[in-house]
Amino acid sequence: MAEPARIADLPTVATALAGSFVRVVAVTERIAPGAVFSHRPLKQLALLATWAGGAECLCDGQSFSQRPGTLAWIAPRCELEECSGPSGWEVSYLMLEGTLADRIAQTIRDSGTPAFVYHPSRRTWRQAMSEAVAAARDRPDGWAWILLARIALLAELAATTPAPLGEGGGILDLACRLVDRAPDRSWSTAELAASLGVGVRTLTQRFSRLTGMPPARWVRRRRLGHARVLIERGAPVGETAARLGFANPFHFSRAFKREFGLPPSAAIRSGAGATGLHGSD
Repeated sequence: MAEPARIADLPTVATALAGSFVRVVAVTERIAPGAVFSHRPLKQLALLATWAGGAECLCDGQSFSQRPGTLAWIAPRCELEECSGPSGWEVSYLMLEGTLADRIAQTIRDSGTPAFVYHPSRRTWRQAMSEAVAAARDRPDGWAWILLARIALLAELAATTPAPLGEGGGILDLACRLVDRAPDRSWSTAELAASLGVGVRTLTQRFSRLTGMPPARWVRRRRLGHARVLIERGAPVGETAARLGFANPFHFSRAFKREFGLPPSAAIRSGAGATGLHGSD
């Protein structure tokens, strides 16, 4: 029978536990409205927590929304695209590598989805996420214990209350899928409402509550978000305009600048390096 750990053994145990994560990156940031990021593919397991604002995301071609209170576990090697909402996006995220991260990632993949996106009802997740980020970022004494305990709690919440992509996403997720399947289509409010099976007034009210903008503007932002991703990957502006259904490149450039505050030629790719999702260390 193994002897119980003694107080003198705790530093050694903590070192072994820290080995469960061979690399940890922790960031909290506020992202400006309309920012677009493209990660092809993610290099680490990612855990994202949205505190305020939000973002529309595509993960391996499947759409989901980040809203205040959303937690998202995203498996490595997924292709992730994000476009922050009209009020910006305040988000904390952990990028994790190691044996424990591998186990969590395998659980996600075994479910047949690239991510778990869920809204835990228990308020304890907010404190757990805040403490996990602080422990990973500041590395206080005993940080490995703190991080592992908080990650275990957050993983347990994912196991008991997951909402895999494509389930229960609501009217906004359905609209995302429609627009993403045909980003070259302008989609009038009436057309979008009819395709979603609701009235124009209902659609307008729900979009105002969920996104802070009318449906037509949201569609334009979504389409231009796709355009920005293409341009940041090196696609020619004229070709991108045509691909997104803009017959006149000048009108496309003007709409792009009005939406993002910069012309298409100035769009700079914001990719995910080994350090973080949005270029943060």
